[in-house]
Amino acid sequence: MSVAETILGVKALLGCVCGSILCAVAASAQSAREDLEEMIITGAREPLSATQLGASVSVIDQARIEARQSPILSDLLRDVAGLSVSPTGPLGNQVQIRIRGAEGNQTLVLIDGIEATDPVGNFELNFADVLSTGIERVEVIKGAQSALYGSEAIGGVISILTRDPVEGFEWEALGEGGSFETARFGTTVSGGTKRMGGTFSAGYLESDGISASPSGDEKDGYENLTLSGKLRANPFDALRLGVTARYVSATSEFDAQDFFTGQVVDADLEREFAAFYGRADAALTLFDDDWRQQVWVTLTDTDSDNFGAGGSFTNSFEGERLKFGYQSTVHYAASDFTLAVEHEELDFKAINADAQDPSNQKANDDQTSFIGEVRSDFAPGWFLTLGVRHDMNDRFDDATTWRATGSIILSQATRLHGSYGTGVSDPTFFDRFGFFPGQFIGNDTLTPEKARGWDLGVEYAFWMGRLCWMPHGFRRICAMKLSAPLMPPLFCRRWKINWGKATAKEWS
Repeated sequence: MSVAETILGVKALLGCVCGSILCAVAASAQSAREDLEEMIITGAREPLSATQLGASVSVIDQARIEARQSPILSDLLRDVAGLSVSPTGPLGNQVQIRIRGAEGNQTLVLIDGIEATDPVGNFELNFADVLSTGIERVEVIKGAQSALYGSEAIGGVISILTRDPVEGFEWEALGEGGSFETARFGTTVSGGTKRMGGTFSAGYLESDGISASPSGDEKDGYENLTLSGKLRANPFDALRLGVTARYVSATSEFDAQDFFTGQVVDADLEREFAAFYGRADAALTLFDDDWRQQVWVTLTDTDSDNFGAGGSFTNSFEGERLKFGYQSTVHYAASDFTLAVEHEELDFKAINADAQDPSNQKANDDQTSFIGEVRSDFAPGWFLTLGVRHDMNDRFDDATTWRATGSIILSQATRLHGSYGTGVSDPTFFDRFGFFPGQFIGNDTLTPEKARGWDLGVEYAFWMGRLCWMPHGFRRICAMKLSAPLMPPLFCRRWKINWGKATAKEWS
């Protein structure tokens, strides 16, 4: 089924290396002193000035996105220090992103505050399906952030923010074409008043692709339609209401892989993917902004259908993540105190062409979490955040994670910052139940991976703020690491176990 047919069914740079390399502010995600005054939306439970946040943060702003004009967001993320972008084939094939060497499913991805990692499979977001149209900003928070966002945030968090409504009216459109019958179109419309407004974006990308197989010339094409919208309203100054929705429909052709050699083999395989991301929220401020409250609900719904030669149906995977929560923040003296509660419901279903096949699976998880955080400007130029989170999961033992960050402004041009945190990553549905009898066996006795780590950095801006020197280091230890050994006697059936630990460290 093509994207055009799916439309009818729509329901709604570089970091500094070795401490001696200088980076230009325009190309750097962590820029000079004046740019560091910007607000970081996802670095704490509430937006926080970059100078106050001790965690390592990289930002790709709208100017950078517009200057690069990359159709796929993952191309922009290649510029971020500490990120590894790994495509597995031509346009539309899986693109995995790792932060500081952590696994792809240890990177939490948010789109406008919606947890966008796929509930199916490995709890990853396929960045091949994320078009850049309508995206205003990307924040990358490095290091364990489970105290803020729970499971999967061992390596860090990638937060994708789409354009907010503007007062008045703005409209833009683009169209381009090139090699391999590649075409791209996009438009963004935004407008409103002081009290309410909306933004709508549409992006389309298609390509005949190339053949990734060393022995064959069958091309693997790709087609993607992405629609997103955002509505904001302020009935009165103390109340803000918002609704966000995003729909992705993608069709990608791909080849098979030889299980023993690992080489790509020509095959007429196809994947049809559809996803809906939605969020509704309300925020109320009282007592001259000294008491701030939020309530929200988010939904991630994905459907992935796979087809073999001749378009024959092979299998389908459906996943849903429903989250809702409440947060209260009180400002007192020079500190903010935040308490929050969240509840998450995960549902998964695997459907095989053969109704009797043992790979047909259904599973669900529920989790309730309690979060607390303190953010304090306790002395001139000294900033501290301390957060803790307790997750109660119906399939695993309760987990408690915490994070502390500190930032010290020594002068107009110099800042020290650091953080220490713990993380947790729950086994995925794939790890626990498996989908491919004869190749992979699930292990429902797995326990969550756990991690702890620190980072430390110094920033020094000079030449009137045009250049910034940023030596930086980190270390992370991940225990109860999941590993997939080969099983005798044929050594072709895998299952995962909790085994050993992995350490990552770097000075740059």
